[in-house]
Amino acid sequence: MSRVETEDVPYGDVPVEPGPGTIRFRRLVTGLDEQGRSVVLEDGPSPHRQTVAGVPSFVQTEFWRHDEVPVDNSGAPDDKVSSPIAITPPAGGSVFRVLEIPPDSDWDHQEGYKERMTHATPSLDYAIVTEGEVWSVMDGNEVLMKAGDVLVQRGTNHAWSNRSAGRAVVYFILIGGTLAS
Repeated sequence: MSRVETEDVPYGDVPVEPGPGTIRFRRLVTGLDEQGRSVVLEDGPSPHRQTVAGVPSFVQTEFWRHDEVPVDNSGAPDDKVSSPIAITPPAGGSVFRVLEIPPDSDWDHQEGYKERMTHATPSLDYAIVTEGEVWSVMDGNEVLMKAGDVLVQRGTNHAWSNRSAGRAVVYFILIGGTLAS
């Protein structure tokens, strides 16, 4: 596989709404009330969702993004997520997201999309499979991951392939870093 710039990963040429069978994740955000007590300030569906490859069942939900460490938790919550959702985290920050990956048969028939899914991000990523199974496809090998498995992705070229008949749900925490060398 050749390394692909992260900006080339296809979200689709025309925005497509997530399908009815996709998960609408609830996001709760804490802060302080007027008396300085800790409270939940936001409670509702995560507002940041977009489809991948123009496929309604291939959905990325972004929960939170921050630009630098240490994180400034003063004031009102600001998730710093913009549209379209960027794949790469900020160089000095992190991203928390989840990806619903449908079976390859739902989308890999589109010319060139599968190859364009191969990418590397300048980051340290933790990928946690919570539902289904998915293949981690690397340049030199492929490994099947199932619910409960965790991958530490260290800035290397990779792609995801769901060769099963059901969806896979994978949570990601991306921390800004460098590409592997």
